[in-house]
Amino acid sequence: MVLAGPLATPYAKTFAVMLRGASKRPAAGGSPGQTGQPSLAGGARDPALEPFRKAFQAALRQVSRPARAILFVSGTPSPAEAVAEAVAELARSIDALVVPAAGVLTEAGEAEGLPAVAGVVLGGRSGSVALGATAESVAAELEGAKNLVLFHAAEGFDSRELEVLSRGRASVFGAGAPGGAVLAVRAGAISTGRIAAMRLDGSAPIIEASAACKLVSDPLLVTEMDRSFILRLADEPALDALSSRTGGGRFGGLILIAVHDKTDPSRFLVRSLRGIDPGRKAISVAGTIEVGDTISFAVRDQVAAREGLASAARRAERQAIGSTPTFALFLTCAGRGRALYGEADGDVRVLRRSLPKIPICGMHGAFEIVPDRDGARMQLMSGIIALFRAAS
Repeated sequence: MVLAGPLATPYAKTFAVMLRGASKRPAAGGSPGQTGQPSLAGGARDPALEPFRKAFQAALRQVSRPARAILFVSGTPSPAEAVAEAVAELARSIDALVVPAAGVLTEAGEAEGLPAVAGVVLGGRSGSVALGATAESVAAELEGAKNLVLFHAAEGFDSRELEVLSRGRASVFGAGAPGGAVLAVRAGAISTGRIAAMRLDGSAPIIEASAACKLVSDPLLVTEMDRSFILRLADEPALDALSSRTGGGRFGGLILIAVHDKTDPSRFLVRSLRGIDPGRKAISVAGTIEVGDTISFAVRDQVAAREGLASAARRAERQAIGSTPTFALFLTCAGRGRALYGEADGDVRVLRRSLPKIPICGMHGAFEIVPDRDGARMQLMSGIIALFRAAS
C-alpha cells in the first residue's frame, strides 16, 4: 500500500494518500440500491478526500515558495476532477497538473487500480502550465520553454503530435494518461484537455529510461513495407520471421517489437504488435516503422526490468555528481507493476536501493514519452526516471 514518503527538500515535497471511504456509484444498469466502483460523488467536499486535503496543505507548508504541483490520481471512475476542485479551493496561487493514472507511487510504495493520489509540490514560479485540445495550441502557449514534462490522454493519441510538442526544445518527457482527458488548475480555475504540459525552470532534469523487455531474436532489417504492414524482414516474409523466432510456445505472454536506434543499436523503442495478415505473411506494428529500420522481437521480463531500472538509476546518479538531487519523477507503464512482478512495489524497491535519500513521485500510465535525439518518442513497457537537482 502506498503511503506518504518521509522525504522532503526545500524545493519539493512528495506525498501520497489512499482515498478510503469513497461513496459508491450505482452499478451500470442497476437500481439505486446497487453499488459499483468507488467514486467521489460529493466532489471536493467528499469526506473521502479529506486525507488528500490535509496532505496537500502539509506539503504546501514544507516547500519554500510553493508555486506548482503535479498530482497523479488513480481509481475507477477517476476522482481526478474532485481532486482538481480541492486544489482550486485550497491554493488559488498554485498552478497544478492533475493526471488520471492506472496507479500511483512514491518512494514508500505503489497503489494500482485503487482510489489514491500521489503528488509533488514544487517551489519556483507559477504561470508555467499549458493545456489544450491540440499539440499546436499547447506548443504555442509554451513557446520558448526549453524543457517540458508532458501528459497526453491515451484516447486518440497520435505519435506525430510529439514532434510538434518537442520541436526546438532541449528535453521533453512524460506519460500517457488513461482515458480521454487531463486536467489543469490555474489561478483557481479548472480546465480539461487532451494534452497538458508544465514548463521546467532552470536546467533540464536528468532523464534515464529502461524497458522491461528481453530481446529474443537477432536484429532484423525492414526491407519491404505496405503502409503500416511490414512485408519482409531481411530475406524472409515478416510473419515467417516472427513465427520462426517466437512461435511454438517457446515464450509465454505478449510478443513486442524493439525498434533499434540507428546510431546506437543497444538502445531501442518498444512497440506493440498490432496485427498480422496471413495472406501476405505480413505483420503490423504500432507507431511509425520505415524501410531501413532494424527491429528485434522481445518479451516482457522481470529480471531485465529490475536490472535495467537499476542501471538507469546508477546512470542518473553519476550524472548528478556535483549537484544536489531534490526529487525524482518516476513514470512507469501499467504493464509493469503487479502484472510483471506478481507483487507490489517491484520497481519502487529498486529505486529505494538506488536512490535512497531522494523523494520520488510517479504514476502507472498507458505509455511513456522519452526524449530522443530528434525530439520525443512514445515508448511502452518502460520506466522513466527524471532526476531534478539544484546546483551545489
